[in-house]
Amino acid sequence: MSVGDLSALQFLVVDDHDHAREIVIELLRAFGARRLLQARDGYAAIDLLSNHEVDIVITDALMQPMDGLTLTRVIREAGSMTPIVMITAHATFAVLAEARDAGVTEFLTKPITGQGFLRRLDAVIHQPRPFIRTADYFGPCRRRRVDDAYQGPERRGVDVSLDDAY
Repeated sequence: MSVGDLSALQFLVVDDHDHAREIVIELLRAFGARRLLQARDGYAAIDLLSNHEVDIVITDALMQPMDGLTLTRVIREAGSMTPIVMITAHATFAVLAEARDAGVTEFLTKPITGQGFLRRLDAVIHQPRPFIRTADYFGPCRRRRVDDAYQGPERRGVDVSLDDAY
């Protein structure tokens, strides 16, 4: 799998742990990214976003003093359609649902693998979901699966693993 040429895209990597942030940056460099910004928390990320055009935000979920979920909400409240990839070691269905409802584009659990990270980048670059606006949500469409055979009035829940859920 290849996401293509990433050298023209500007990435913002947000994580309060230096080592975790550096792993993501090195993976991006290995994939060909050259324009990389980094921030230690959501507040620093907002400062960078106000002064730089960013194509993709990659953020940890749990940070201090502003976490990735709050950062995502701030980005979406500003009307930004910038893809947001959230990475977390605390991958529960509750966190997944909160991330989805905040407007996260893709979700990845730690420890991350190059292949898993590449799949998420490929999804945001080559398979972008349409953005929707409702009274209480702005972000990528939260429906992940299209079942052409489904005939009912509402989507049915299915048992899936956490990696398949997002």
